[in-house]
Amino acid sequence: STSRRQRQMCKETEITPDKKEVRFLVRDTGIGIPKEEQKKVFERFYKINSFTQGSGLGLSLCQILVQRLQGSLYLDNEYKEGSLFVFIHPLS
Repeated sequence: STSRRQRQMCKETEITPDKKEVRFLVRDTGIGIPKEEQKKVFERFYKINSFTQGSGLGLSLCQILVQRLQGSLYLDNEYKEGSLFVFIHPLS
């Protein structure tokens, strides 16, 4: 039998009154996203793995919504234990 590591997802919220923002962090313990793919994940219809479910619209729609809220959304390229997405929403 083959043992597979269980992939886990964690969601956190940080309120930083001094910066007047709220940070939403979503991280997982998967294999991560290769450096050369990281900028592409926010493009419409882009999928890293064509064999996985989905249309490749999720992150591009998130990016549009975040921009309309005058926030920012990015993939933390320093995180090495899977993937970490950060959404920053201004409090003002």
